[in-house]
Amino acid sequence: MGIIRDDINLVNNSRFPITSISLVPKVTKQGQVFTTHLSTNCIMPNALVTWANVLAIPGSSYDSFTYTLSCDQN
Repeated sequence: MGIIRDDINLVNNSRFPITSISLVPKVTKQGQVFTTHLSTNCIMPNALVTWANVLAIPGSSYDSFTYTLSCDQN
């Protein structure tokens, strides 16, 4: 039995800072839902934010992945 333990990366490809970022990933596997709430105050232009090892899913696969992303600019 393996485990999926992954980092989530978010890149700002715009020319302006993005502020008050909220990211909620949702992974479903065999009817079980794995989710977490990630946030950061600001991502500067062309910058990368990494949340390390934020989801731990038993096994080596999952059924679906969705997410909700919000920030001050949308």
